[in-house]
Amino acid sequence: MVNDGGHIIMRKLCLGILLLISTASMGQIIPGVVASSIQHISLYVGLRAHWSLEETSGTTVYDATSNNFDGTTNATINQTGKSGQCETFARASSQYINFGATVGDVGTSDFSISAWIYTSTNNVTQGIKGNFGDGAYPYFYLTIYSDNLARGVINLTGTNLTVGSNTTIPTGQWVSLIVTADRDGLMKIYVNGAEQTTTVNISSGSTVNIANSNTYNVGNIGNAFTGYYFDGKIDEPE
Repeated sequence: MVNDGGHIIMRKLCLGILLLISTASMGQIIPGVVASSIQHISLYVGLRAHWSLEETSGTTVYDATSNNFDGTTNATINQTGKSGQCETFARASSQYINFGATVGDVGTSDFSISAWIYTSTNNVTQGIKGNFGDGAYPYFYLTIYSDNLARGVINLTGTNLTVGSNTTIPTGQWVSLIVTADRDGLMKIYVNGAEQTTTVNISSGSTVNIANSNTYNVGNIGNAFTGYYFDGKIDEPE
C-alpha cells in the first residue's frame, strides 16, 4: 500500500511488479510508467504493506514495513519465484494467506492492487487477492475468471464494477497484473505493463468508506470464499 498525498507513483525495480494497495488521498493516478513497455515496477512512497514471501519455515508471513500487517499461510512456502522465493497455492487444498480484516480498509482513498502470478490451471475461477465478503460490500478483489481473463472488481454500493484483460492469461509463465482505482474517476487494468481496453467509472462511489470485517487474503478473493482459490504461484504481494 502506498500514500504519497495525491499520486500513485510507479518506479523501476530490478525484479517485478509488486502486489500493492495504494491509499492516496488522490488528485489523480499516474500510470505512465506502467503503460510503457517497462516490465519492472515498484511503489515505495508511503508504502502500507509489503510481503516478500521469502519465508523458509513456519506459517507466518511477515510484512516488511513497520506497519506489521503480518499474515498466516497454509500454502507451500520457499518456492522459486519471479523474484527470489514465493509461495505455491493448491486450489484443491484451499490454500491461501490470511492477512486479517484491517489491511484492506482503504477508506475513501485511491488504491491499486497487483501481482506477479504463475497459474498452473485454466477454465476455473481463481482468486488472486482481495477482501470480498459474500454480500458484505464494500470490497475489492483481483481474480482470473473461468474464461481465463483477468479481472479487477470493486463493489461500493451493491453492484460489482469490473475491468478485464484483453486476452486470456496463459498457464505456465509469469504474468504481471495491476489494477488502479481512481475514486473520482476510472478503474483500469494492466497486463505486463500494458493498459487494457476496458475501464469503468467508479466516481459515483467516491465517498464510500471501504472498511469491512472481511479477511484480506492472497490466493483467494477474501474471507476464504469457497471455490475461489488460486492454483499456482504468487510472488511479491504488496
